[in-house]
Amino acid sequence: SPSRGLGDVYKRQGEGRDADDLAVRADAADSRAPADGADLLAGPVPVRLIRLPELTRAQRAAADELAERAGALECVVDSPALCAFLKEPTTAPRYVLARVGASGEPDVRASLAMLEECLRWRRGAAPDAPPSAALRAKAATGGVYVGGLDQHGRPVIVFDNDKVTHVGTVAQQLSNLAFHLEYASALLRARPAAVNGVARFVIFIKLTDYKLSTSPPLRVTLGTVRLLLNCHPERLGQCILFQPPRAFGALFSAASAILPAATLAKVVFVSGGCADGSANDALLAAVIGPRWRELTGAERPVLAPGCSPGFHIDAYWPMVERDYELLARGEPPVGPDWPQRAPALSLIH
Repeated sequence: SPSRGLGDVYKRQGEGRDADDLAVRADAADSRAPADGADLLAGPVPVRLIRLPELTRAQRAAADELAERAGALECVVDSPALCAFLKEPTTAPRYVLARVGASGEPDVRASLAMLEECLRWRRGAAPDAPPSAALRAKAATGGVYVGGLDQHGRPVIVFDNDKVTHVGTVAQQLSNLAFHLEYASALLRARPAAVNGVARFVIFIKLTDYKLSTSPPLRVTLGTVRLLLNCHPERLGQCILFQPPRAFGALFSAASAILPAATLAKVVFVSGGCADGSANDALLAAVIGPRWRELTGAERPVLAPGCSPGFHIDAYWPMVERDYELLARGEPPVGPDWPQRAPALSLIH
């Protein structure tokens, strides 16, 4: 059967409106184009959340207060990097939206507590550090990487569950994840004019080779959830679970217990054939674009032993380094562009 959004799989009742707008059902036959970049896209599943919602007057006032109070924190005042993070246009609004009540009323105290936790983590972890040999080693198998920008301008972060645990300790795996989440966020922050205010990314999780024996430890799973919810709130636009086997259900159930309903509403399962013209191909083309295979490596050959299909560190890392060099010069990064690397990739075995 065609793949379905999580709302079709789990019937939830009594949920109020969360910081992220509730899932909007778009019928497969609905060919409406998004008006002026609106977040409702036609498709067989809820496909939306490209930009941040417009803040209410109360939320804008709360964002101003939050930025002022956070800027006075002891961990921030002597840190140029954290001061710059707070001055980014979406930082305070995202943390306000992450802690609004069912009626949309902001809670500055709760937002500040969440933001302060993130600021203290950023000060110690330095996720915005430039690429290094150590980071390259952690990324070598393609367990986590940024595949490029989708048709809406959203960075596509690719997870390969079977490859995450092949490199380093739990701390090193989370460090690799933190770097790539920051890289995706840097692509968003640096290009607001080019992508019409796009503020979300897509997470694509390859589960084709999922096995309980090689799945990430619970500490990695929980750490991933915490990084996404506490350090990158309101960034997730869509999460695609690609070809999950039955055994994946236990892990997903555990994660579902700690994920907000609005986050779960962004999850889409893709199971079954993805041949050109199939229902799944149409779905992924609607969510990501017609180049979804190139951006995610799904259904691509394995280019190096032990690596995620479609991924090779020798092709990927130079693109990452190029983007950070552009950022250092104050120029907008372009994101990985796999088609330009296709001739080189075809020679790597």
